[in-house]
Amino acid sequence: MLISFLGGVPAALDAGDLLTVLLFSVSATVLALSIIVITAV
Repeated sequence: MLISFLGGVPAALDAGDLLTVLLFSVSATVLALSIIVITAV
């Protein structure tokens, strides 16, 4: 499910690569949310 969500990323990804992508996604989301909050305030 997660692989198809990432848009055709090869299933050959190991846990390390998947974790890196996940951490990058989470940090980018947090950064975007904080920018929105700062702009709103």
